[in-house]
Amino acid sequence: ALWCDGRWSRRAEYLCRGFAGGEKREAGGRQLTVVSWQRAAAALGKFVKVTVIPTITAYPWGAPGHCMGALVDELAEAGHEVQWFVAPIDLENPEVQRRKARCARFGVLPPPVPNFLRWSAVRRWIWTWQAGKKTLAGEVNAFAPDHIFVNQGGMLCALQKSYAEVLQPRTGAYSLICHLNHEGTPRSGAELQQAQQLLAGAKVLFVNSAYMLDLAKVQLARDLPNARHYHLPHRFNFAAALPWSDSPDARIAFVGRLDAFHKGLDLALCALKELKDEGKRFRFTLYGEGPDRE
Repeated sequence: ALWCDGRWSRRAEYLCRGFAGGEKREAGGRQLTVVSWQRAAAALGKFVKVTVIPTITAYPWGAPGHCMGALVDELAEAGHEVQWFVAPIDLENPEVQRRKARCARFGVLPPPVPNFLRWSAVRRWIWTWQAGKKTLAGEVNAFAPDHIFVNQGGMLCALQKSYAEVLQPRTGAYSLICHLNHEGTPRSGAELQQAQQLLAGAKVLFVNSAYMLDLAKVQLARDLPNARHYHLPHRFNFAAALPWSDSPDARIAFVGRLDAFHKGLDLALCALKELKDEGKRFRFTLYGEGPDRE
């Protein structure tokens, strides 16, 4: 719906996921630098140790998971030694099982230390010892990676304590992959400073939309020159326009969670309205459940 009749919808220009990696491409009148995972893997040099960590633990394998799996493939193909963590909910997924043999180290994301613990230096050690739990920072430090990729659901998920402990000592030696950003109350004080440090400290801040990046700049009140748009590796090719049906009444469908903001349904409707205004005839049907069903 968003790439119809040979061009991007102006209202949906920020969904710049259909470009070959590493080139300057135009979308919605803007010049975007788009990077593929193959180029990202090659840019690390030869045969380094790389850790890949997700922050999405409540939702099963989807587009962010497929994106992370494609990154693991390219890192392994380039000869890098890969440590890969997956969320417990994804452990038995066939996409995960197929790839785990390519990794030097593979494991389940350790659970976070409970937030209610105070005097963290002492009680954290006691909790870890009694429960026999491994911490994320401990496992990453034992592997001693040269670079870390964090596959985030939101722009600032890595501010969570277990991730911050991994990244704070490694300024310039980690990259953040961002799948979502949303409007919210402005950050201030220490929270704003932590967010600025997290994004500015990344070697590369990978975003999948110009809208997401523009919103982050406003939220953080600073430029983000380390940001790059990345090619989201779906299973089909968006390098050319999708063919328009020869039928006088084309049928277009959406299948998924009915969540307008997360899934971009508001933008799909805007794009389809432009086609309707141009005289195109079609029927748009939505299938699914979710908070915006009504």
